[in-house]
Amino acid sequence: MPSMPSGVIHVARSHESNKPTLAQKTFKRLIRKINDQRELLGAWEAIIAQYWQQYDSTFVPLRDSFAQCRIRMAYLLDRAHDSPGMTKTAKSKLRRMIFNMVEDVITEDSDAALKSLYKKYGKTDIDDDIAAADAAAQQMQALMAELLDTMSDGPTPPQIDEGPADAQDASQSIRDLYRKLASALHPDREQDPVEHVRKTGLMKQVNVAYQNRDVFQLLELQLDIEHHDQHRPDALSDKRLAHYNAVLTAQSLKLEDDITCLKVDFMMCCDLPPAHFHRLRPDNLLQHLALDISAMQQRLAKIEKDLIDFADIRQLKAFLKALHLPRQPVFDADLPW
Repeated sequence: MPSMPSGVIHVARSHESNKPTLAQKTFKRLIRKINDQRELLGAWEAIIAQYWQQYDSTFVPLRDSFAQCRIRMAYLLDRAHDSPGMTKTAKSKLRRMIFNMVEDVITEDSDAALKSLYKKYGKTDIDDDIAAADAAAQQMQALMAELLDTMSDGPTPPQIDEGPADAQDASQSIRDLYRKLASALHPDREQDPVEHVRKTGLMKQVNVAYQNRDVFQLLELQLDIEHHDQHRPDALSDKRLAHYNAVLTAQSLKLEDDITCLKVDFMMCCDLPPAHFHRLRPDNLLQHLALDISAMQQRLAKIEKDLIDFADIRQLKAFLKALHLPRQPVFDADLPW
């Protein structure tokens, strides 16, 4: 879609003054705002697509390798747990480490050996626990969606008064725009092959915009014709601008809602808390991913080294002796991997 040139829409001036009227100022402000919103929406769509491409190609392989290393570590620690000479305190630490490791990587599709390891140290069946966790996750997801919806509440799109006179005037305004565009773009009147193709494509857009009663799109196409054909559109009266401004306000609010929904969907996919809503921007999204990738690379390097070191039972015992775990159940951040 061509960008809207700044300040090139021409509207009727007040007879009493050369200063623009309030309707004219509002019209130009809405045009600029909608352009900015469309650019922002396009930027979000492009960067989110790029984010998931890099996520799938770089982060996912690292995450999967890390998960496999944790499974290997869980089996290694399980063998150490059952080996002779392991103290009661060391076994207690191992049980907590093994269960937290297995809990993070196990799924419904995991093999029987891993499920058995989960039950050995968790004392519960994984299928029952997964069902309970899914139910809790759905509740939390619904709560987060409700909170985000509250955060993003904005003004309700205005209802356009379309009484008989207003509706007739609005329809006439849109028809006038359409007729001028159709007259300027009629492909059969164009002898130049290149221009014929261009105008055919633009005419299709005009037809779609007219069917959708999209005033902004019709005006944008009008400006595109002005740019190429060097003719100026007829001035817009305040009476017509009043209706256009109401329609453009509704379109602006719809774009704002589209941007919000796009961010909310992305945050829910990434399990991000509502507090991140105002922090995320198209220009910093890949920076967050780069930090996640770097952190995962470091965690993977550490656990790979520990898999080699802990194959020596003496190094494992020394590690366990120096390891201090809190009394309450621990999360990943409390463990070395």
